[in-house]
Amino acid sequence: MEVIYPVGTDISIQEKVRWAHLLYDRFGHALLADPEVAGLLRRYRAAVARTWGLMEETGVVEECSRCAVEDGGSCCGAGIEDRFDVVLLLINLLAGGSLPH
Repeated sequence: MEVIYPVGTDISIQEKVRWAHLLYDRFGHALLADPEVAGLLRRYRAAVARTWGLMEETGVVEECSRCAVEDGGSCCGAGIEDRFDVVLLLINLLAGGSLPH
């Protein structure tokens, strides 16, 4: 079954989240049951954990917090959601994350 979903970043974040949930509901179980996808998700989670640890160790987390509070954020400020696409949101759902409806 072919599913056509919006590609790119020119749709609203609400629509992207809706599509990510639809794809997860339709294909999530099969994707998570696939050994290759499951392995890739394990590697992804491990890489995110390593990155977070290095960011804490090097002071990036503290600097990001300061920037967000004092400067309004730059890389995580208003409009960052426009850089996300449906696939990235779906990957986050597959990795155990949650997205607001």
